[in-house]
Amino acid sequence: MKRFKLLFSFLKGSAGIYTLAIVLCLISVWISLFVPLVVRVVIDSVIGKEDFTNTGLLGYIFSFRTGNIKKDIFTFSFLGVAFILVSSLMEFLYTALITVATQDAGQKMKNRMYEHIQRLDYEYHAKAEAGDLIQRCTTDIENSMIFLSEHFINILRTAFIMFVTISMMLSLSIPMSVISMSLVPFIFVYSFYFFSRAQKLFEAQEEVEARLSSVIQENLTGVRVVKAFARQEYEIKKFDEVNSLNQKKVMKIIGAMSQFWSASNGLSFLQIGVVLGVGSYFVVKGVFGVGMVIAFFTYVERIMWPVKQLGRLLAESGKTAVSLKRLTEVLVNEQEDLNDTDFKPEINGDIEFIGVSFSYPNGTHVLKNISFKIKKGESAALIGPTGAGKTTLIHLLHRLYDDYTGTILLDGIDIKKINKRHLRENLGLILQEPFLFNKSVKENIRYAKKESLDEEVFNAAKIASVDKSIKDFEEGYDTTVGEGGVTLSGGQKQRLAIARTLILENPIVIFDDSLSAVDTETDRIIRKNLKEGKVNPTSIIISHRVSTVRDADRILVLEEGRLTANGTHNEIKDKDNLYRRILDIQSEIEREFHTTFA
Repeated sequence: MKRFKLLFSFLKGSAGIYTLAIVLCLISVWISLFVPLVVRVVIDSVIGKEDFTNTGLLGYIFSFRTGNIKKDIFTFSFLGVAFILVSSLMEFLYTALITVATQDAGQKMKNRMYEHIQRLDYEYHAKAEAGDLIQRCTTDIENSMIFLSEHFINILRTAFIMFVTISMMLSLSIPMSVISMSLVPFIFVYSFYFFSRAQKLFEAQEEVEARLSSVIQENLTGVRVVKAFARQEYEIKKFDEVNSLNQKKVMKIIGAMSQFWSASNGLSFLQIGVVLGVGSYFVVKGVFGVGMVIAFFTYVERIMWPVKQLGRLLAESGKTAVSLKRLTEVLVNEQEDLNDTDFKPEINGDIEFIGVSFSYPNGTHVLKNISFKIKKGESAALIGPTGAGKTTLIHLLHRLYDDYTGTILLDGIDIKKINKRHLRENLGLILQEPFLFNKSVKENIRYAKKESLDEEVFNAAKIASVDKSIKDFEEGYDTTVGEGGVTLSGGQKQRLAIARTLILENPIVIFDDSLSAVDTETDRIIRKNLKEGKVNPTSIIISHRVSTVRDADRILVLEEGRLTANGTHNEIKDKDNLYRRILDIQSEIEREFHTTFA
């Protein structure tokens, strides 16, 4: 029930409209059930000669009779049409109101989920699968909205139809009512049993459909890799396999549904046949008139579809409960508090790690007693093998993780005391794998600082050594780069990402192996432009390329989570450490290259 409470909480602000829609829906059903009574009166008491003295609703309808058959037929025909028109009007108003209320709730739900996911901490996103989150934000929300707009209303509607219809039937004839309802419990039980069992088929098909979506998403995201390795046939085959599996699951559902509707329709027709047979017998015996049989026939026909649907709706409620559970699993995670403190000092760029150690939640020990200092305006290079802890060190500086031991100081201040948002706004991070939006070059650079002037955009592009390449494009800075920057080379994408960060003029800039996609000369020019710029930020460069790190003011060598060397290129190049070994290997490769192509 807590899950459904969450769902109905999104109706806040639209609860009145939603309630009015339900009331109008029930009124529409109630009024529509008068029509069979009018038919019965016309056939048995207007055309026929049955004396009718019922004091209830039927008696009130009968009171309109004048004795003039033509006038009475017109009067009761008008009444029947009036009931149908009023019922249809109520149905129209109910549909319009329920659409307004549920669409508003759906918008709130999607906004809530998206906003919550945006505010979850880095640790959550490191574990979560993007495809699964997309499924929760689309399919699971849609399932919940369908329940709110259709299933819940229809459950109430069906229950109301059954209650009112059975009440009206009992007021007409108790024996005939019992006979008319004899198979209804069996139809309901069979419907509920079937859809409860069929739920597994629906869930299995949804899982395969999610895999199909993932295959498409992965293929479109990695289209350049597919093209580069000419793996189109492989990708087509992979899609075909999952698509075929999805088709098999869908066919199983269709087969099961066909069996259900055939069997349930058979039982429904059997019930109607019983009503006609027994009703005809009672007419022949003079128990009641033909109009009574038609009324019961109409009521039984009206009640059969809702009874079959009720089983499906109750089973669908289970499906909705699963979707709400998946949504709740996301919403129960605490949001990261970016305004954890009010302390927002001016950040200049002095960085110091003092005895910092860190282990991931799974127990992997990554950093072990790391200590070093980088002064304002200095460039520091981090070098080491994969898994040595270079990126983790940057994560700690950004406070993506706070559960480390030791102290990290920024301008002599413990970073845990600094407002998270303020801290991150002053740390410019350029990732190894840049992501560009399907917008113009100018819009991509300006993304980090929406209010930036064109001159700032151009200056950032010049520092990133991409201004000349942009001007060579057909539309210059207005050129659309395509989704993920698909129309650009790797180096161009990387330099655009660098320009996007540099436009912020942060006091600290971090290159997380982001210079690897550019050639050595461009790499040197970018670092030179950065050094000679008006900000001259403290820069941290993660790289595996000696030519990139050798000119840094400080080189930090990480091995298995430990700092094994700390100094300038000249200070550590002749010592027995990893840096010396990397330098020897890369120098040998360069000598062989020049010898071969000399």
